[in-house]
This record gives sequence, C-alpha cells and structure tokens, in this order.
Amino acid sequence: MKRALAPTLVAVAGVLLGSNLCQAQVVHDRWKLDYSHEKPTLHTHRYPNGELENFWYVYYTVTNNGPKAVPLILDLTMYVETGRELQSDLRKVDTETARNAAGDPSKNEDLKFGTFISNIVQAEAVEFKIIEFHQKLGNRSPGIIRSSIEALKKGEEKKDSPRYYLNPREMREQKLIGPGQKLTGLAIFRGVDPRAQVIEIQVSGLWDVLRIESILGENEELEDVKLHYENRVYKHTYWFPGDAYHRERDVLTLLRQPTWVIKAIGPVASKTTIENLVNSMLKALNICEDLARSGGNEQAMTAAIQAKLGLADTDFQVSARIISRALKEFDYDFGKSLYANQVAVWRMHEWWVTNKGKLAFNEKTGKFEVREEVLPGTKQ
Repeated sequence: MKRALAPTLVAVAGVLLGSNLCQAQVVHDRWKLDYSHEKPTLHTHRYPNGELENFWYVYYTVTNNGPKAVPLILDLTMYVETGRELQSDLRKVDTETARNAAGDPSKNEDLKFGTFISNIVQAEAVEFKIIEFHQKLGNRSPGIIRSSIEALKKGEEKKDSPRYYLNPREMREQKLIGPGQKLTGLAIFRGVDPRAQVIEIQVSGLWDVLRIESILGENEELEDVKLHYENRVYKHTYWFPGDAYHRERDVLTLLRQPTWVIKAIGPVASKTTIENLVNSMLKALNICEDLARSGGNEQAMTAAIQAKLGLADTDFQVSARIISRALKEFDYDFGKSLYANQVAVWRMHEWWVTNKGKLAFNEKTGKFEVREEVLPGTKQ
C-alpha cells in the first residue's frame, strides 16, 4: 500500500499531529471549517441528440479560518422525501413498511425512507455547462469558455490560493485546506425524483471527527483519556412545492433553519475507505509480527510503524472505532497497542474479506449490513 492512505485515515492521522496521547493534559481542540452554499438549483441539460435531463446542483464555499492546515474530507449528499431506496441499498421499501415506520422514534432521518443521492463526478459536458451558466460565460467561443473554467478550477500559482468550481474528485485531490484558504465546489446530483417536494442537503466533514475526553481523578489529576469518532452533519432542508411538470418554474424555499446532527458514519460510509482502514491496520500488524519474530519489543514496533507509515497506536484506535461502528464489534481493546489486538485485527480482516461483496449501507442503523439475496443479473 502506498504511504498516501484513504482521505479519512489521513484525516485521523492529521488531527493527532503526532502527539502522544499518554501525555495529554487537556481536551483536544477540534478544528472546524466555515461553510456556506447557494440555494440548490435545477438545471435542465440538453444533449446533442436533443434529449433533456434534469440535474440539481449546489455551489458551495468552504473556508479554513483556523491557524493550521486541516484535512479535506468534505462530503455532500442530497436526501429527498420520495423514493424507494435506502442509501446504497437496491432493496425497495414498500408502502406498508413506510407506513408502519411513520411513528418510529428511533429513525435517523426526519423524512423517513427517502432517497440518498451522492455527489459524484458527472460527465464533463454537464459539469462545464452548469459552470458556464452559473459563471455567465455565454456568448463566447467554446475554447475561451473551457480556458476560463480550467483557470477558475486551477486557481493562482501561489500556495493556498482560492480555487473555484471543484468537483468531488478535485476536492479530494486537494487533500488539505490551508489557514485562510477558501475553496468553492460544485455538487451535482442526478436522478432526483421530479415529484420530490422536500429536499435536504447534508454536509459532512466540516468538523474534526476526533473527539477526545479527558477523565480526571479525585485530585483533578488526569486519570484516563477516551477517543471518540464523532461525525457532525450540517443539514439544510428546503421546500419545493408543485407537481412533476415544469419544475424549473417552481420556487425552492428554506423549510427550516440549518441544523447540526451527529451520525455514527459520515464520510467513511464507503466500502473503499473501510477497505483502506482494514488493510492499513493489517499492514502495520505484519510489521509488528516481523519484529516480534526477531525479538523486538513494543517500543521498537511503535517506532518502526511511525517511521514507515507515519501513524501511532492512537491512529489505529480511532480506525478500529470507525470500523467497529461501520461493520460490527470485534472486541478491540482500545487501551492496548495494535500488536496486543492482533486477534481482533485478524477478525476484522477475515470478516471484511468474507462479506465485503454483500454489504449495503443502511442509514437507519448506521452500519453496513450483509445482504444474502442474489441481485438480478448476478453471475453465480
């Protein structure tokens, strides 16, 4: 595996800044990014063959007003009240199920059984046409329009200069946002139900996901420190009345004031990220086992992992918490070293290899679930 790990693991490592948790005397100062966006807009794209398709887009700005560079793990998702699918779940939710769950107090989402739509990279023709419209670049030659858009995305040559209209891939490639730096992005959502009247934008990655609690003893002495993975999500809910026809004429209004909620899983709700976390822990464990066979102690193991991967045991504790939240419990002892938890790490790896092809994320439970049913078209 390359030194550059998954964005979420980089974030976990970055927020710790190489500190030794055993020497911590105060609660960790969590970073926070300032965020704002324009009202979601409906765009009708015309393809060369004359076919029309609707896209929703959100133009947003994220600014780091803090004193240090922080990892960029921003994730925008659209959630609409209508639809028959759970996030990453191909099983349909029927009317009876939705009716029975209407009064369920344990629900995660106010809108219940709606559709989650990811902000993913769309065709360049669609993305550039939206930018052209938003930036008012019309009445210019196609070459000048393209050059203008590419210049906006690239920004100035100097470090930490503003950049504009970044798509999800370009935003992740940025990796870090420096002190005082401002970035703007374009989130595009495809396949939104035209009947949807309540539309919600959920933003993850604006707060440091690591929360540290210091436990003080009777004499105000530090007795213990606990690590928590806590994902704060910023929710903006809009009202979009009207029928399924001529939706571009309907008016979108803010239904309620934006609110913060805490979810068990946010930017890490990706099977690719979970795989990187598991493989990273396994790679570090292999380094430990090689050293153990040659007579090395835990101090030497820690130094070797720091030198090769740039990660400490505290990073693996947070990784284990994320994996446990997303998948299931594996009896990982967060007070011990990675090497002392080798049985739990191998359990994680075995479970992941066995089940990763059958997993679907369930927003209601906040976990990946194993789905045994065979989907149509699956080869046996």
